Amino acid sequence: KDWQKPEKLPSQSKVPKKSSPVIKDAKTSNVDKKVFKKNSEITAKSNCGLFNKGNTCYLNSALQCFSTMVLFWSNLSIIGNQISPFVTSFVRIMSMLGTCKSAMDPSIFLRHCQSVIVKAGVPDFDIHQQQDVAEIIGYILDELFVQCAQSQRMISVSIRNSITCNSCYQSSSNEDISSILRIPVANSIQAALDDILKCEELNGEDSYFCNVCNSFQPAALEHEVVSCGLYLIVQIKRFLNLDGSTTKDTKSIDCSPVISLPVVDPTDIRLLRKFKLIGIINHSGNLNSGHYTAHISSKDSPTWWLCNDAAVIESSIPPLSNRSCYICFY
Repeated sequence: KDWQKPEKLPSQSKVPKKSSPVIKDAKTSNVDKKVFKKNSEITAKSNCGLFNKGNTCYLNSALQCFSTMVLFWSNLSIIGNQISPFVTSFVRIMSMLGTCKSAMDPSIFLRHCQSVIVKAGVPDFDIHQQQDVAEIIGYILDELFVQCAQSQRMISVSIRNSITCNSCYQSSSNEDISSILRIPVANSIQAALDDILKCEELNGEDSYFCNVCNSFQPAALEHEVVSCGLYLIVQIKRFLNLDGSTTKDTKSIDCSPVISLPVVDPTDIRLLRKFKLIGIINHSGNLNSGHYTAHISSKDSPTWWLCNDAAVIESSIPPLSNRSCYICFY
C-alpha cells in the first residue's frame, strides 16, 4: 500500500524475482525514474495470447483482431433480459484479452462457438480442426447480430448496384448488405476498393436484358456504398482457378494504413469516409494446410503486436506489404 501506482506497470520480465523493497515516499526514493519510465514504455502490453486447442490458430487470430474493435464489443447489448451464453463468453474473452498478463485458454468460448455453428446447420464442423478464418468470422458476426441487432450497424456495409440501359435509360437497382467486404487481389487495399466501386460497361456477351426494350442491350453497372459502420472488415479473395483446380494467390498486396471509402447518403450527397488499419490476419501455407497469425494495433499507443497463438511479441510496424495478409480490420 506504500507504493505509488504508476501509470504503466513494468513487465514481468523486467521485475526481479526477489521480494521488492518497501518505498514509503516515492518522491524521495533512490529509484532511477528515467529507467522506470523507459521500462514502462516498453512493456505497456495491450493483449495476451491464446492457447492453441488443436488447430485453432484461425480462431485465435480472429479473436485478437476483434479485441481491437473496442467500441463494438464493449457496447454489445442484450435484447430483453435474456443473456446469451455465446455473447457473454465473447464479451468476457474480449475484456480479458486486454487485461490478462499471461496466455488464456479459450475453451469455453470454443464450446459456445461450436454450438452456434451446429445450430446454423453445419453439424460436421469441427472447431478444433483448421478452418477458413473468414468463415468463422461470418458465423460469429451472424450470431452477434441475431442476439444484438443494433450491433450490425457498427460493421455492415451496404452497396447499391444500379443497372442503366444505354438504349432506353431505364434503371433498376438492388442493395447488398454484408459484414465482410470481399475484394480482389490488387496492388493495395485502396486500389482494390476503387476497382470494385468503379462503373462497368456491359456489352457483347455480358449485355443486359432490358425488360422495357425486351432485348439484350448495352448497359452501365454502377456500384455505390450507401451506408457503412464504424468498422470495416475486408477479405482479400486469394483464390485462383488454374486448370480446373483452386489454388492460393500469393501475390503481394499493400495493406493500406488508411483507406478512403466514398459513401452516397440518402440525399445523394457524396461523403468520403476514412478508416485506419487496426488489425491484419495472415495465413502462411496453402489452401489445405498452413498457419494463421495476427498483427494488431495497441489501444493506447502506436505499438503493434504480433499474435502467434499463446505468444504475443511487440512489433514496431506490421508488414504492410506481404504475400500472406488475408483479412484486414479497419
